[in-house]
Amino acid sequence: MLILSDIAASILPNSLNGKPFINALRMVFAMLQMPVFFLYVRKVCFIDFKLRIKHLWHGAVSIFSVIALLFQVSIFRNFNVPILNYPSDDFSFIFNVILKIQSAVYLFPIFRYLNYYKKIYLQNYSQQLAVTYTWLRQISFLILIAHFFLFSKIIAILLE
Repeated sequence: MLILSDIAASILPNSLNGKPFINALRMVFAMLQMPVFFLYVRKVCFIDFKLRIKHLWHGAVSIFSVIALLFQVSIFRNFNVPILNYPSDDFSFIFNVILKIQSAVYLFPIFRYLNYYKKIYLQNYSQQLAVTYTWLRQISFLILIAHFFLFSKIIAILLE
């Protein structure tokens, strides 16, 4: 659901006009999508993986985005700027660039863990591929393709 909300809002940007609170929540949750998916892949592929306190650093970018959004809201209230302008277009653009960089950074280890899982699975079992590996790989490729097209949209905006 985290990934779907981000991709749907990126493809249909006018759907959140006039809904600043929902747009701000989408931005915060979008920063959590790749860390959550990364930890999910690790949990599904490796039975001995346990979520520990040291894995909380994956949510650091999301926490920083919440702080930035709260800072921006406080600035708007101090200067009596209508809340409908929140978050600003500049902030949204920077946020989207950071989000795509984060996605690229997380997709690399996701594919690395999937390849490692495939290697271990083929060594231990005689079946060609596990169902778990197949659908995780397909979802990862779909996320990669979606983020590639959205990143190309950002590059097109930069070149204008």
